[in-house]
Amino acid sequence: MGEDIELERGIIDAMSRVLTELIDTPLVKSIVRLTVNDIDPKSASKLLKALVWGDIEFLVNILGFIPPLVNTVAEILNDLPDELQHFSPKMIDGLVSQVIGDIEIKRLAEGVNGLVQYLSSLIEDDPKFVSDLISNLLSDLLSAIDDKVLGKMMGNLLGVVILMIPELIGILLTDLSGLLSGLLESVKIGDLLSGLFKSVGVGGLLG
Repeated sequence: MGEDIELERGIIDAMSRVLTELIDTPLVKSIVRLTVNDIDPKSASKLLKALVWGDIEFLVNILGFIPPLVNTVAEILNDLPDELQHFSPKMIDGLVSQVIGDIEIKRLAEGVNGLVQYLSSLIEDDPKFVSDLISNLLSDLLSAIDDKVLGKMMGNLLGVVILMIPELIGILLTDLSGLLSGLLESVKIGDLLSGLFKSVGVGGLLG
């Protein structure tokens, strides 16, 4: 039993134990404030170029951090709802509004646009690989989520979308021709119909 506990201890465990002792001290709070103020998002491009075009082994090591980092975030998300119960909805609304207000939405949109273009080309080059990857990921995710909780969340999201419909329609109509043009260029009608028929068990009709 003791060996199992030792195996589970790592950098996250060490950080949690250290933070428990230090987080209330004025010095640590001051360091956090200074660190946040010194973050310079505009230098991110330089950092990315240094990582991608530097030593390939170093890049591979950096990418190796992604799975444990995602797993760590998953553990945090698992416990986050229970921890947030200690705060009132009004306080949460205020915190979320403050965080969103400090985000540069235009730069975020430009970044998302670039990522969407890359993903679009990736899907176009190898649609089966992307399809299998997403299908396996969604299958594992959805099988682990409680159906009732998922249904409730979808209902709540639907309510939010309904409230956003007028604004969304206005955004889409500003460049409807471009949206439809890109959609028609990318959609392969034969593959779409084949996938639909296979999903209902009559894929042989198109074979």
